[in-house]
Amino acid sequence: MIQPLTTLGVDYNTQRPALPLPEYGRTIQQMVDYCKLLTNRDERQACAEAIVCLMRRQTEMLGSQEDMQTKLWNHLAAMAGYELDIDYPIAVARMDERPRPAEHIPYPGSRIKRPHYGHILEQLTALLTRSSLEPEQREALAFALANHMKRSLARFNRDAMNEERVVSDLADYTEGSVSLLPNEVPFRRDADIIADVQQMMPTKHKKRRQR
Repeated sequence: MIQPLTTLGVDYNTQRPALPLPEYGRTIQQMVDYCKLLTNRDERQACAEAIVCLMRRQTEMLGSQEDMQTKLWNHLAAMAGYELDIDYPIAVARMDERPRPAEHIPYPGSRIKRPHYGHILEQLTALLTRSSLEPEQREALAFALANHMKRSLARFNRDAMNEERVVSDLADYTEGSVSLLPNEVPFRRDADIIADVQQMMPTKHKKRRQR
C-alpha cells in the first residue's frame, strides 16, 4: 500500500506557516526565528547583523545606502514579529501601524470609447471644444494630441499607425469641432515614433519585434 507523502515526513510549503515577507524566502525566515531563540544578547545582535547582510545581498534594493539599511532593518523587525530584542540602528516603524489611504482611488466610471488611446486622452480632447481657448492654443493642443494618438496607435499595433485614422478619430472625439487634414498636422516621422516606442518596451518584447 502506498502511504501518503505527508506520513513519510515530506514537508510542503502549503503546510507551513505563511511568511511575513515571502520575497526573502523561508531560509532567511528560519534564521530570524533562530536569532530570536538566542539568549545571549551579544550573540543575538551579531546574528541579526549577519542576517541583514544576507538580506542585502539577496535583494539588490534600489536607493541610497541609508534608505536601503532602513528598509532592511524594518523588514527584519517585521519578520521577527517585532519580538527581536536587539539594538536597532534605526527607529523601527511597524508595518501594521503605517497609515493607509482613507479611500481607494476610483476607476473611471464611464466606458472608454477607444481603449488604445486611454481615458486621459478623452479628457484632453474635451478641452478642444471649450470656447475659452484661443485659436492658437486650440491648434497647438490639437497638434500635440494628434501626435500622441499616432504614438498610441504605434504602441497598440504598428500596422494600425495611420495619420488619416488619427485625424478622423480626433474629429470624432470633438464631435467635428476639430476637423483637420493629415497634411495640416506636423506629425512626427513614423521612424521616430517607432524608435521611441521600442525604447520604452521591455527587453523581451524588443527581441520579439525584431524577429
